[in-house]
Amino acid sequence: MYMYIDEDTLVDIHDWCFVSGKVNALESSLFTQQYFEKLMEMNTVDDILKYITNSKLKDYFTSKENIYAFEKSLDAYFFDNINEISFLSPTTMICDVYILKYKFLDLKNFLKNKLTGIPHEPISFYILKSSDMEHLWSKKEKVPITGLEVDSFSPEPLPDSLEVLLNGVNNLKKALRENKGFSKNNTLWIIDLIMDNAYLCYLSNISVQISIQYIKEYLEKFIFIKVIESLVRAIFARCNTELLKKYFLQDCLNRTHFLNLLDLPMANWKEIMKKELPAEIVNSVVSDKVETNRDNLNLMQCEKVLANYLLDTIKLAKYITFGPERVFGYLCGLDVETYNLKLVIGGKINKIERRLLKDRLRNCYV
Repeated sequence: MYMYIDEDTLVDIHDWCFVSGKVNALESSLFTQQYFEKLMEMNTVDDILKYITNSKLKDYFTSKENIYAFEKSLDAYFFDNINEISFLSPTTMICDVYILKYKFLDLKNFLKNKLTGIPHEPISFYILKSSDMEHLWSKKEKVPITGLEVDSFSPEPLPDSLEVLLNGVNNLKKALRENKGFSKNNTLWIIDLIMDNAYLCYLSNISVQISIQYIKEYLEKFIFIKVIESLVRAIFARCNTELLKKYFLQDCLNRTHFLNLLDLPMANWKEIMKKELPAEIVNSVVSDKVETNRDNLNLMQCEKVLANYLLDTIKLAKYITFGPERVFGYLCGLDVETYNLKLVIGGKINKIERRLLKDRLRNCYV
C-alpha cells in the first residue's frame, strides 16, 4: 500500500513500520508531568544534576557546567533524537517542520548582528553555513537562493518562503537607508516580524502540499495560533501596529480576519477566533476582563493555553499503529518536553519561584 506525503513523494506505508517502532520505544521515555514537578522541588545545582543524571539525559549532563549551559545540552538532546528519526524515516519532510524554526532563528540572529551589532552565536546543530547567511544578506534582487542546505540534513527551503524573506530584508534595508528613525529596539522587533512571517509562510506552503490530513490540519491550527500569539504580544507591549501589518501580516498571512483583529476591540476577537478554535479555548484566552481592559491580558497564560490545545489535538497520534502521523506526534511531544526542561532548569538556576514555574509548565505528551 502506498501513500502520498505530498504530490511528488510516494511512499510505501509499510516503510514507516520500523521508525514507528522506534517512536513507540522513545515515547515511553518521554518525561511525565510528575517528573517536572519533582525537578521543580530541587533546591541546588547539585540536586538538579543528581536528579537529571538518573534519567535518559545523563549523557548530556555530566557536570555542573552542563547545568549552567543547559540550553546547549538540551539542544544536543533534541537534535540527536530528531536526527535519528529523520535517518530512519522514508522522507525527511516530517522532521523538516521542526528543524526549520532553528534555521530561521539562526538567520534572525545573523540579521540582528548585521544591523545592530548584537553578537551572533550560531546554534551548534544543523545551522546554515555562515557563507550562506552572508549570501542572503548581500542579495540585491528578489531571486531564489540556492545552497541553503544543512550539512547533514539538507532540507531545501521553498523558493516562495525565501522570496518572502528577501522581500522583508530588502524592505528593512530600504527603510533604514531612508532614515525612518527606527530605534534599536524597533529594528530588532522588525527583524523578528520578518523572520516569523517567513517561517509561518514556509509552514503554510508545507500544509498546502502535504497529503496527510491529520498533519495538514495541525499545521493550519499551528499557523493560526502563532499569528494570534504574535498579535497578542504586540498589543501587550503596545507596539506600533502599522509596523506589524507591514512586516508580519503580509504575503500568506495577509488575511482579512488577521488584519481586522488589530482594528477591533478584544470583545470582538472571540467571534473571529471561534471560527478556528473551540469556544472554551477562545474564552480562556480572551476573558471577559480582557474584553474591557487589555491590561488584564496574561500573556504567559495565553501562550500556555494555546500550546496545550495544540498538543491535545495531536495526542491521538499515539493510537495510530504506524505511519507519518505517529512520527509527527512524537516530535510534537519531544518539542514540548524540551521546552519544559529549559523552562524548569533555567527557572531553578535563576531562582524563579516554584509557583511561577508550575504556572508556565505545559502539558506533556505522555
